[in-house]
Amino acid sequence: MGSQKGGVLLKKYELTDTTTWYNGFKHCKLHRIRALRDIPRHGVKAGDLGGWIRDESSLSQDGDAWVGGDAIVTDYCKVFGNALVTGNALLRYRSRVFGDAKVYDSAQIHDCARIFNNAEVFGNAQIQSAQIYGNAKISTARIDYCTYAFGDIQSPKDDDKYNYRYHGPKYELVKEKNLHRGIVHQIRALRDIPRHGVKAGDLGGWIQYGFNLPQDGDSWVGEGATLYDNALVIENAFVYGIDTIIDGNAIISGNAIVTNGSTICGNAQVSDKAAIMNHATVSGDAQVYDNATIDGYVIVDNCARVYGWANISQHNKNCHKCKILDNAQVYSRARIYGPVWISGNAQVCGHAVITLEHFYAELKDQVKVYGNAYIGGRISLRGKTRVHGTTCFRRDIWDDITEGNYTRACT
Repeated sequence: MGSQKGGVLLKKYELTDTTTWYNGFKHCKLHRIRALRDIPRHGVKAGDLGGWIRDESSLSQDGDAWVGGDAIVTDYCKVFGNALVTGNALLRYRSRVFGDAKVYDSAQIHDCARIFNNAEVFGNAQIQSAQIYGNAKISTARIDYCTYAFGDIQSPKDDDKYNYRYHGPKYELVKEKNLHRGIVHQIRALRDIPRHGVKAGDLGGWIQYGFNLPQDGDSWVGEGATLYDNALVIENAFVYGIDTIIDGNAIISGNAIVTNGSTICGNAQVSDKAAIMNHATVSGDAQVYDNATIDGYVIVDNCARVYGWANISQHNKNCHKCKILDNAQVYSRARIYGPVWISGNAQVCGHAVITLEHFYAELKDQVKVYGNAYIGGRISLRGKTRVHGTTCFRRDIWDDITEGNYTRACT
């Protein structure tokens, strides 16, 4: 999509008229790219030529992801997030490189492989149908077919095949069904997973591809939940409950839990000990992490962040949804209950409480609510307003505050 300024879409790169042909999964035309803005993370300047891609589906216009050098990304592969593919690297057949991962030198990534987090694949390494993540660094090894390298692993410098920290499959596919999004497969546990109460033989949820749920770790998809597209549930994360959906490029990791009809989609990430439950939605490039809880009809979207011990809930489905949007942040031990819209660069933190049952409140622009502030009435906070200390807003008539520094007010 690219970033926006004044409502105008700003692309990160363009396809040049310089083309070549690559005979991969299909004989296809490749375009060399040219940067339209600086990408300091990768040392790219506006106007610099990059590598070769099939079309704009190969390299996201969002984030700082880049394809440089003479690298080739073809056959329905994709590079997104802040990832870098450069040198003479090659991505083929539906592989993905994302997060802060790097693929360079003459490394080759094939057949639905996934390289993400802070992983690096370089040298003459070949990765096929495997997942490399964490801080793993793979140089000259060849890693094939449903194996997993993660953590702080450094690959040995030889050409043998390795199964890093992989001790046999965790689940098997038992049946499939055709949904409007395509074919999905139900899983069945092949070993106990005590942390999630799973016994060998238990049926789980549904996944679209084998890479959606790695065979390592204790991550699990329980009954009723479905994983689509490039979604990943990794490490010890647990996803379950009827109509729970993980979609797009979403990643659920750490000891996170997503349950009871919640949806995680786009490039969203839920990690650490975060809990998303009861029809909540996390989408766009939003992140929920640490010990944060999102409960009920809450939407966290765009580039919003919810972390620390923050607790956001809205259980009245007949009322406005609670929305955390744009670059808004809710963190520390802040608590938000009811229909509150927080947008722009607004922040709610400290021990602040916003609780609304019959009213509606909005915070936007550069607003910051913190300390022991309490908001329990109809209000619109805008501009650079600060609400902190022991300030308490309880009025049942609409207040529109555009500026101010409130420390002890009570209305």
